[in-house]
Formats: sequence, C-alpha cells, structure tokens
Amino acid sequence: PRERCACPVHCASGLSAGGPQARRVRRFWGLALLANNSVYRLSDVVRRAGQKWRADSTAILCSPDFRGTALRQLLAKRAHLHGRALPLDDEALELTVASMQEGRQGHACAVGLSGPSGLSLGEEGDTEDWIFDLAWLLRERFERGRCEVARSDELVVHLRLGDVVPDFECAVRDVDSALQAAGHRVATVVFSGVMHFGGYGGSVVSKRRVYENIALVRRLLSHYGARGLRVRLRSEPDADADLCYLVHAPAVVPGQRGFAHLISQLRDALTMLGKTLKHAEFHVNETRMPSGPQPRVR
Repeated sequence: PRERCACPVHCASGLSAGGPQARRVRRFWGLALLANNSVYRLSDVVRRAGQKWRADSTAILCSPDFRGTALRQLLAKRAHLHGRALPLDDEALELTVASMQEGRQGHACAVGLSGPSGLSLGEEGDTEDWIFDLAWLLRERFERGRCEVARSDELVVHLRLGDVVPDFECAVRDVDSALQAAGHRVATVVFSGVMHFGGYGGSVVSKRRVYENIALVRRLLSHYGARGLRVRLRSEPDADADLCYLVHAPAVVPGQRGFAHLISQLRDALTMLGKTLKHAEFHVNETRMPSGPQPRVR
C-alpha cells in the first residue's frame, strides 16, 4: 500500500541507535540503557522481519552514523540499485541512497524486498546466505582481536531486557538446564543484557520498566550467587561487539525472541564455517609439495 512507503528515513548523523551511538549511554545499576534503539536492529534487518525493517535498512545505508558497522557492510554487499551493486565508497553510497524516493523525498517503504526507488534488499529465501555473510564478518572481527572473549569456564546468559522483561522462572529453567549439560566446567555465570527501548508506541522507556529490569537482574545474580557460583553482570551497548562476544562464547544461553534466535543461527553458521575451512586446509596440505630439495626434471 502507498501509505507503507511514507516511513521517514533520517540520513543525517546523530541518530540514537544501538550502533555507533551506543558510546553515549546512561547506565542504571550497571545496565546500559538504549532509550531510542529503533534503527540498528540486527535480527530484524538480517531476517528482513518486523514492522519497518526496510526503512531501517535504508537509514543504515545512508547515515554516516553507521559507517564501519556490520549491518552497513552486510547491506552494502547484499543490496542492489536497479540491478547494480551499490558504491563501495561510504560518502558515495550515502549520497546515492539518500537521494532515493519511496513515496516522497526522505522516505522509504517500511517493508519489502523491493520498492519504487529500485533498491533491492535481497531475494525470497536467501536469509541463510545473509546469516553466513554476517557470520563471516564476525569471524574476521574475532580473529583480528576485536571481540571480547568469554572464558572457557563461563556460562554466558543473554537476557533480552528493556521493553520486555524476561520471566524469572523461565530464565532459571534455561540456565539450570545449561548448567546441568555443562557439568562441573562452569565456575562463573555471566548475565549479559542491555535495556532496549524503541522510543515509540509501546516501547517507550519508563522508570517503572527500568526498575523491573534491575529487579530481575539483581534477583538472578542473588539466586546463582547463593548456589555457590561466581556471578557477574555484563552490559555492552555496542550491538556488533555484543553479538561478536555472544556468538563466540564457549557456552551460551541465548534466551528468547528474535535476537536470541539470531545468536543461535550465527553460532551454527560459525560451526559450519569452521568445519569447511578445516576441510579445505586439509586438502591444501595433502596436495602441497614436500619441503626440502626437489629432484631436477630433465
């Protein structure tokens, strides 16, 4: 419908998003607060799901705020304009996308793989390819030493906090199941989460909701501390850094909702990538010439 192509897209810098703007956040009892995290939504953009993922993707491509982020790299590789690849240079890319019109200047369709501007954001059924491309980007980041690394004796528990507060009993059930599966290998339980609010509709930050989040986290820390485990709270507002940590941690409880599902998909993709690379390395070594002096060929 025409009204679905009247979603404002802000291409200027200064967006309040869970990407580079995460450097400027408030914290409450150690929990980072993203009060207007409405654009840099990893799960929605990669899976192309949600109420306005196309408009958000367009903003990520056209705003300087998102230079160097994983989603900017992924979208720049995957998107096409009138069947052609997008410019590689950041400034040229931003100018190109900012000049597009969907409905009217400065607006984009809320959803849809294609739109009246000619911008194509993938094809039906190619989500797995997007997942593998993102997994590869995160693998490169990890190998360059740009990711926080969890210890082998830590169980990392991802909590989706903010406008939705996890149920305590459900969280305990999931953590207990992971602890049982890990046996005696776990010495520390790391509860990892950021308070996410979209800043519109039913996702507006309130004191009551912030206190509910804090109460849940404190209860979980107290519960597992009383059981003799070391516990700590981690709250990383940079979405890329957070995701890189979570997908590479030795043991993770991913939690619930879309971001948790993305964590699980990326961990599976990284496992497959690792097996593929090891298989390729084996065959390269198998066919390599032996070292040392080689016989002369007449």
